[in-house]
Amino acid sequence: MEAYIKPFRDSLAKEMNTVIAQNQHTISKHAGESELGNVLADAMLKKAQQYSGKHVDFAMINLGGIRQPQLPAGNVTIGNIFELMPFDNMIVLLALDGKTTKQFLDIMSASGGLPVSGVRYTISNETATAISFNGVPFDENKTYTLAISDYLANGGDKLELLKKFKQQSTAKLMRDAFIEYFSEEKIVNGKLDGRVIKQ
Repeated sequence: MEAYIKPFRDSLAKEMNTVIAQNQHTISKHAGESELGNVLADAMLKKAQQYSGKHVDFAMINLGGIRQPQLPAGNVTIGNIFELMPFDNMIVLLALDGKTTKQFLDIMSASGGLPVSGVRYTISNETATAISFNGVPFDENKTYTLAISDYLANGGDKLELLKKFKQQSTAKLMRDAFIEYFSEEKIVNGKLDGRVIKQ
């Protein structure tokens, strides 16, 4: 049995140890804006737009979906990405009306802020204020396209308000999107840029 399994084990180990990028410094996740959260949310937004061929206003990832607290400095392997995102969650798009978008951002604010890309806001009294999308002030009369996991779109993490919106699937796993993104970027330089400000 061991002789039978060994080639498969060796092949898997070789794939998991494949280096796809270099991380310039250790980056971590935490509530609010974080370096690791920014990198993964930026990856989500960029790949969602590529997969869908449409403009996507913003992306969001829940902290619980990022299963490692840090990404160490140095080589980034495929195995590292599997450790960060072990679940088979798909990227889906939701077209949210302005009122729901504000409610969604308020929910994130009440939890201390979650990884986002494409949107900036200030947390004041656990609500989202000074909201802008790609530099344009929030307009409650507009529709905003959100890239998010199918788990959250289906109401996970108490996001029941998202369940009523029709999902557009990208047919891509978040994990595969991250592997592609890191492979393309080659150099990871996670940093804070003030996208989530706490008052």
